[in-house]
Parts: sequence; C-alpha cells; structure tokens
Amino acid sequence: MAQEVKLNMDIDGEFKVSDYSFAQSERASFLFRLIKNSYPLDISIFNNLTIVFRNSRNASQTFTVTANSSNLVTVNNEKLVRVQLPDDMIKVDTIFSASATIKISNSNKVLPAFSLVVYKKDSAEMSYVRQVIGQLNETFGLYANMIKNDKLGTANGVAITDSNNKILEEYLPTLYKSHINTNISTGMVHGLGLNSEGKMIYYDPADGNTKLVKSPI
Repeated sequence: MAQEVKLNMDIDGEFKVSDYSFAQSERASFLFRLIKNSYPLDISIFNNLTIVFRNSRNASQTFTVTANSSNLVTVNNEKLVRVQLPDDMIKVDTIFSASATIKISNSNKVLPAFSLVVYKKDSAEMSYVRQVIGQLNETFGLYANMIKNDKLGTANGVAITDSNNKILEEYLPTLYKSHINTNISTGMVHGLGLNSEGKMIYYDPADGNTKLVKSPI
C-alpha cells in the first residue's frame, strides 16, 4: 500500500521537521512543505533537496535521495517537494536518522535532522501516532500559509480594512486618493460626475470642459 506523508521542513531551523513512522508494507514518499521565515518558501528559488538516510543500527547502510524542480507537485494549490523513500529502507525493522541539505538561490544550507521508524507491521498505536503527526503537519501548514499579524499595515505587507471591510484610505496609493470624493455631485471621479440636475457629465481633455453624457452611453 502506497502512502504520501506530508512533512514540514523549516529552512531557518526554527521549527524541527516532524519525525515519522511507517510500516514495512507501505511504499512511502514524502511531500515536504519548505518553510522560510515562517512562510512557504518561494519555489522559484528552489534548486534541489538532498536527504541522507542512515541506519542507526548499521552505520554502513546509507541511502541518499535528491529532489529537484522535476519533483515539485501541487496539492490543494500548495507547491510541495516529493521525495520517494528508497525501497530498501523498509525491509528491516529499525530507526533511520535523516539529514537534509537544501540548495536555494545557488546557496547550500544544512537543515535540522529528523528520524524515521520502520515497523514490521502496522499497529493501532502506530496508526494513532501517524494520525496525530499528520494533524500537526496540516495545522502548521495552515499557519505557514496564513497572513501573519506582523505583516499587517507594514511596509511591503498587507493593507488592513476598517469595520466596514473597506481598505483604509491611508493604504491607498496617491493616484487613487486623488479620485476619492465624498460628494460625487460636486467632484469628478475618473473624469465622470453628476451635474446639479443629477445627469452624468464627463471631462473632455480636448477643450478642458465638462460635457453632458448622451444616452445611451
């Protein structure tokens, strides 16, 4: 039975990637959510991810897998890096440590290590542990993809709204502010306005005059 395991891998090392357990009967591949500065990594700067698996009981048993841009997959509009677990790893009942190196913007960085536990058969306890880890990873994914409070109302951040769900005027560019008028009957909005009779008028740049809009528009 094949399974896809979604794990978080923090580029800055602030959050440890989740440990995971699986059964020998399962052919597992990892879907890594790459996190940087508490946000999903900009995949456009991703070059490759190399993970070395080492058998804790047999130092000579080492497996290395590398994922590059061809291993990128999209799940629920989220870009993830898929790494196929070597089949030889799940033939023994043991614990593997895994260390990863990521190359982004042509710069290598060693990431926090994590561990894998292989069981000879699935068990109720392992299924529960797997379920909890999965929920933790999904929750972290929601956090990573949300807008953080420290980005609200800041430079290069996100404009906030008022109680009426309208963007505050202070966050609008000057070009747009120049078109804001609280009384449309006395001002021009994008060259359009209303005269005293409530009829639509427009500004004609050819002669600098306002003119009545003829029906139909």
